[in-house]
Amino acid sequence: MPQGRLPRALLPCAVALLGVHGMVTFPSATSGPLHGASVYSPTASAFAGPQSGDGNVPVTGPIVVADGDLCAPFLSLNATGKVVMATADAFYAVHCSMEAAYLNMVATGAMAYLCKSGPNLEQIPTNTIYWHDGTFGARTRKLGVPFLVIRPAPDVYQLMVSQGTPVNVTVYPDSNVWGPLFSSWPYQLFIRIIPCVVLLASGITAGAFLLGHVIILNEKFCDCTVDAKRTVRRRLKFGWSKFDSAHAVLLIEVTTSTVSGIVLAVGGYQSTANLPAPVQNYFTSLLGGWGFAASVLSAAVWASKLSFIVPSAEQSLTLRVIRGDRHLLTAALCAIPIAMDTAMSVCFASYYFAPAFVVVGSSVLFVCQLAISSSVLWILVRYYRTANRIQDGVADTVRRAEPSVDRLLGRLTRGMLGLSLSTLMFCAGTAILGLAPQVTWQPSWGWIASWGMAYTGRALDSAFRVTMFKPSLESRPARKTPNTNEVAGANVILHK
Repeated sequence: MPQGRLPRALLPCAVALLGVHGMVTFPSATSGPLHGASVYSPTASAFAGPQSGDGNVPVTGPIVVADGDLCAPFLSLNATGKVVMATADAFYAVHCSMEAAYLNMVATGAMAYLCKSGPNLEQIPTNTIYWHDGTFGARTRKLGVPFLVIRPAPDVYQLMVSQGTPVNVTVYPDSNVWGPLFSSWPYQLFIRIIPCVVLLASGITAGAFLLGHVIILNEKFCDCTVDAKRTVRRRLKFGWSKFDSAHAVLLIEVTTSTVSGIVLAVGGYQSTANLPAPVQNYFTSLLGGWGFAASVLSAAVWASKLSFIVPSAEQSLTLRVIRGDRHLLTAALCAIPIAMDTAMSVCFASYYFAPAFVVVGSSVLFVCQLAISSSVLWILVRYYRTANRIQDGVADTVRRAEPSVDRLLGRLTRGMLGLSLSTLMFCAGTAILGLAPQVTWQPSWGWIASWGMAYTGRALDSAFRVTMFKPSLESRPARKTPNTNEVAGANVILHK
């Protein structure tokens, strides 16, 4: 390793500790906060305008403030020879692609385009380095107007957007410190590789298990139906009548786990330009709302078996709700997270990141998952205590069950235990993101740890759900083996 250079894996930590160099300066300021100030200014996207290392010369000009809808043309703004400064509120309210907002500003004749990053003062700009609308910068990359995102100190920002004496500013694209983080092996391993491998394995396994259940249902249909009545319509009607929560969970996992795993493998969550920004943003939660609904359905199967073996579990309100005793409440428990997660995903794909909407939606999903997982975990603790008393011969109020039922309950219980712990892992990761922005919204190990916990927890959720519903050979109907006399008699009848 050349002298003075850090290992690639340690670069994110060094960036967070040492800070970043600022390429936005104020040459005409002789006093006050602007005097000697320099502001870090990476490009908003690698596909819009000149980039660090292109060899462009710095741009100097007076600041003109833009505080309207950046996605609409600024017909009345003549910014020729000036540097346009979009306010934080305007930039955070953008509801179009970066390319569209950038082209609107280029049309004003501006020399450069500065945007104040969002209200999170701890966030180092900008993790949108690889965002594009699918064109890979075909319309915007070769344009000569710098498109930069800055995070100045509050007093510097107020002077920049004040309507008093115009402020001259010199701008030049900084190198983006998020690039080394995204390409580092810890990021790729913990946020991309491990979660996507678990998700893809879960989706493939769910498909195999679902096929096994279909084969069993088909054999049951053939066992109870004569050849003349085995029509496609009757076969489908029989299958629909036997369709239950286990089949629904496997069907959800086949689709959501597989698709989320493919998107994460290809896109790498913001770390590559392989997918357009709307696709990346839509799968930010990895379809977590559908995963939560699958968890509720999985818990319903487990709860019904547990209630049969351990009657004392009937006293738990959570267990009765999960089991489906209160149909409307159980349906709402599945539908609300799906609706909320889908709404958030659609908004993210549409570049809509209103803080209030994000906070409310994330909080609803977080509370639902935390409440259910912690309640199920508490019920599991009680179940294991009861099981230990049974083994010691202390409790005799428990119904005797067939060995196959005991084995099924054991598998379901182990799956629910893993599911509860992985959901708590997901909740911990998302909680850190929301409660410790000074650690997580920087290109550091905090970002890797929080997103790694969230994504790995989400992937393990799917894995544990799938393991609960492995098809059992004992549920297959016994095949009738006709004896020789029956075959002979049948031949006589057939040949009459």
